[in-house]
Amino acid sequence: MELNEALHRTIAGHWRLLVCCLALPLLAVGILHVVATPTYVATGRLQASSTPPGTDTESDAVLNRVAGVATSPGVITDALRQAGITNRNADQLAGRDVAVARLGSSAVFNLSVTDPSPQIATGLAVALTNRVVTFLNGSGDPQASALIGQLTAQQNSLLTQRQQVAARLGVASGSADTASLSAQLSTLDQQLNDVSSALRQLQSTLITNGGSAAVISLPSGATPTPSRLATDLGLAGVGGLVAGLLAATVLELLRPRVANSRAFARELGTASLGRLVLPGSDGAAAQPTMDVGTSVRLRETLALRGVDVAVVAGPVPQAQLSAVATVLADRLSVDARPVAERRPSPDGTSGPAGPGRVVPLGPALDVLPDHRFATLRVRTLSTVDDRSDAGRRGLLVVVRDLTPYREVEEIRTLAAATGWVLLGVLGVATRGSRRGAQPRERRSGGDRNAR
Repeated sequence: MELNEALHRTIAGHWRLLVCCLALPLLAVGILHVVATPTYVATGRLQASSTPPGTDTESDAVLNRVAGVATSPGVITDALRQAGITNRNADQLAGRDVAVARLGSSAVFNLSVTDPSPQIATGLAVALTNRVVTFLNGSGDPQASALIGQLTAQQNSLLTQRQQVAARLGVASGSADTASLSAQLSTLDQQLNDVSSALRQLQSTLITNGGSAAVISLPSGATPTPSRLATDLGLAGVGGLVAGLLAATVLELLRPRVANSRAFARELGTASLGRLVLPGSDGAAAQPTMDVGTSVRLRETLALRGVDVAVVAGPVPQAQLSAVATVLADRLSVDARPVAERRPSPDGTSGPAGPGRVVPLGPALDVLPDHRFATLRVRTLSTVDDRSDAGRRGLLVVVRDLTPYREVEEIRTLAAATGWVLLGVLGVATRGSRRGAQPRERRSGGDRNAR
C-alpha cells in the first residue's frame, strides 16, 4: 500500500470524524473561557539573598527555597490573618494561586497572587511578600519583627482605604467631591510611601544584623490575568487532531478499506481500466463521462479476451450498475446505422455498400474510439440469462473509492465459482465530487469521439 493511499483512507475516508475531533475540543475550550470568572494578579518583588548565586544550581536552590516558603499553607495562613482576609483557604491558594518566578539567574524573585477579587489579590500579595521576607531572615530581633507586623498591617489598611477612595473618585460627579477625594487619595499615597520606606529601612537593619532577604517593591494594585485562550485553543486543536487520527487508524485496522479502483485492481491481480463519471442527483439529463484512455483500455481488453458477454458487478448500488451497463452497451455495442449514412473514413474501408447494408469496420480501426463490437452484450450480475446470454463471459468489476476490503474476497469468490474471465476494474464516481469532476475538464474532441 502506498503512502498516499494510506492518507486517503485515513484522512479523506474519515474526514467527518477528524472534523468532529478537532472542533469539539476547540468549542469546549471556547465555552470554558467565556463562562470562566475573570481573575486578577498582584505581584510583589523581593530579594532572597544579598549574595548573587554563582551557578545555576545555586539559583535553583534559592528558587526552591523561596517557592517552598511562599506556597507553605502555614505562611499563607499568617499572611491571610495579617491582611484580614477570612474567606480564602490557604491550601487552595498554595496549590494554584500563589506563584514564584526568578528574574534570570539572580536572587530576585516575583511573588504573584491570583484571585477573582483585585482587592484580595493585592492585600494578600503585600502580606505574603512581607511574610516570606520575614521568614527568610529568621526570627531576628523580636521587637523588629513585631514592628514589621504592625507596619504590614498598617500598610494593608492604607491599601484598602486607597482602593475605596479610588472607586468613589471614579463615580464622583461634582467638582467639590472630586477635589476632596483627590486630596484624600494623595494623602493615602503619601502615607503608603512613608510606611513602605519604614519597612525597607527596618528590613535593611535586619539584613545588616544577619538577615539576607528584603522587599524590593510591593504591589499597589492588581491587573487582569493575561488570557491563555490562544494557547489553550492550540493545545486543544493538536490534542483533538491526534485523537481523531488515532481513532481513524483504529477504525481502518478493524474495518480496512481499499483506497480506490487502482488499489482494488492491484489486490485482485488485474488491470485498472480507468474511471467513469455518472451524473449526479441534480443532473439527471446530463450524460456520463468517460475519457478516451478509459474507452481505449476497455475496447482493447474486450478484444484481447474475446468475450461475448461482459458482466458488470461490484459493491455499488444496483442503479449505478445498471447505469454503467447502459453506458458500456451504448459505447461498445454495434452501431446499426446504414453504411450510406456513415461518414466515409479516410482510407475508404467503410465506404457506401448500398442502402440498408452494414459493413463492419476493418481490423485496422479496432482501437479507434468509433469501433463497436457487433456481438458484445453488457449485463449486470442480476440480469445474466444462461439461455440468451450464451458465449464467453467476462467479469468487469465496478467499484467506488474507499470500498470495504471484504468486497475483494467477494469478487475473488465470484470469479472462482463462475470461471468467468476477470476483465479488470473500472472506477465509478458521481459528478460533483473532487475526483469525479476531473474527467469533465478533460472532455475534448477525443472524448466526444468516444461517445
